[in-house]
Amino acid sequence: MENKELGFSAVAAVLIIAAIGLVSAGTYVYFTQSAKQKIETDNTANWQTYRNAEWGIEIKYPLNWNLEGNEMHDPASTAYLGISRLENPKNLSFDEWWENGTNVAGRATVLSSSEDMMIDGVKAKIAYMPEENGWHVHIADNQNHIYSLITEGKVADKQIFEKMLSTFKFINPRISMQVSTSDIANSQTYRNEEFGFEFGGSGFERSAAISQNKCGIAADDKCKVLVEFKSTTSKNETAKIIVSVFSGNIADFIFYDQAGGSTYKFDNLKKQWFFNGNDRATDKNAPKKMNSNLESYIFESGDGACLINAIILPNPNKTDVVLIQELLCNVGNDIIKDINSETILSAFKFIDLQTAVDKTEILASTAKDLEGQAEKVQLADGTTCVFMGGATGVNSKNERMNYQCGDSKNLSMVIYGDLTEGDVWKANISNIERDAAEKIWNVLSVKTVDIAKVWR
Repeated sequence: MENKELGFSAVAAVLIIAAIGLVSAGTYVYFTQSAKQKIETDNTANWQTYRNAEWGIEIKYPLNWNLEGNEMHDPASTAYLGISRLENPKNLSFDEWWENGTNVAGRATVLSSSEDMMIDGVKAKIAYMPEENGWHVHIADNQNHIYSLITEGKVADKQIFEKMLSTFKFINPRISMQVSTSDIANSQTYRNEEFGFEFGGSGFERSAAISQNKCGIAADDKCKVLVEFKSTTSKNETAKIIVSVFSGNIADFIFYDQAGGSTYKFDNLKKQWFFNGNDRATDKNAPKKMNSNLESYIFESGDGACLINAIILPNPNKTDVVLIQELLCNVGNDIIKDINSETILSAFKFIDLQTAVDKTEILASTAKDLEGQAEKVQLADGTTCVFMGGATGVNSKNERMNYQCGDSKNLSMVIYGDLTEGDVWKANISNIERDAAEKIWNVLSVKTVDIAKVWR
């Protein structure tokens, strides 16, 4: 999930300081002088590993520290390190993003005093923050995702933080545009491992820039434009494909017809789209199910000269919805035929990138009265699932809803029943949604995953 709170606009509002000299110079120099040098790596072999497969990053932290979400902290002191991914809606390079974010209305912020350093072979920025008695580190991956690592603690904890930063690394290229091995001439495959899908075909290529930052749906704040393609067989510059991802279940996805002004909401039980949120009103123009092995829906709109198609694909492996919009306009006798819904869908597939575990690590729990269950577990992809006390619910097999996974404010991924023990523990992860009328939870999908750590 993107973290908006730590974006530069929010940081700058609190941290604008025109005179950087107010920073505690002695403490600042103590860290930043060594930050210019290569961070020395000590023996961290027995440390724990925080791994976020969705973001494609990992970092180690001391064995006696605790992990809560994306935050690591020492229970015996104030030492703390938290990681977030910041917004970069214009897909700026790291240097451009940094220049825009560290100067507000012509005034420098504390972050503008940051020094350059290298982490995992990539340039990063580091600044001492006296108010927090800690450091802010910013780094970008090869897709211009910006990551913020914030530490707090005594200056005496400096060596621990240096060791932690020395273990930070990017894992596997998550997005690629590569030539396919198929026999189709000039065929390409776009693969996005962050959101778990790929598709290919000929007649189009990836654009250097994205012409729009919004997805064009009702819940646009939960949707992100990933990539844009253009035709390679025509000079018609209006022909394009825009690929976006909505973060949430398809039941929360509200499609907006930009041409007609109508909205359509999906009923996951009836597998049907309803007009303007009315669960009894159908509409002939609503998205229709496509003839495919994948669950997919197409919405067709336009004014005759231009055709806008939108393919809606709920991801069976994640709580995401992929939206592929194609804009086809006729210019004179130039009719674009190479880019079409059938071609896109025939080469589209979801990829389940489950991370394997060699052996589940068993850690001590301090919690009590857990009805024989573990306090919490960490899945192979880094997701944390916490035991749910009190009354919850049961599934069709009469298994209790035992663990809530991921976002604590959004109950959408749970574990029903007991964990399967062994050298590698396993859990059945269910994606669920609430039926407000029936006051029950409906299971949308179930998959078995490895468990990396168990606290019991």
